[in-house]
Amino acid sequence: MSVVRWGFNALPEAIEDLDRMPRHIRADALSLIHDVMRTHIRGPRLDNQQTRELDGCRKLYVGPAADWRVVYIEMPQPSGPRDHRDIVIVAAGPRADLSVYETAAARLRTCRPGGDGTPQAARARSAHAGPSPTTPATRIPAAAPSSRTASRR
Repeated sequence: MSVVRWGFNALPEAIEDLDRMPRHIRADALSLIHDVMRTHIRGPRLDNQQTRELDGCRKLYVGPAADWRVVYIEMPQPSGPRDHRDIVIVAAGPRADLSVYETAAARLRTCRPGGDGTPQAARARSAHAGPSPTTPATRIPAAAPSSRTASRR
């Protein structure tokens, strides 16, 4: 069993995005999120020279055809070891028409008052990360076994 090294946080809307995904796609997404939390993988960066709204964000390719995305940010934890980070899920959905990226950019615009780059959102922490002194610990659903054999990562 591998150790969970990164905490989990999500915008409330991103949790709703995950809930709306088809069951098999959601299982893939949760499995990939767990892999990120164990630092087995990291999604490619989403730096965009034109808008820069998604600078610092990363994406995960989800589904057998890699046609779904999870957009997240890596943030250092306020207290803890230097290498311990939280991932903050910003948006999840189909890649078609780039709508998941537009949704992520819109959410970041409303979550970053003052432009300091810190999402001001509810924090849903992993039970494995331990309780936070300011927020209650919450469990994320366990990922069902996945059939990800040919998914791009």
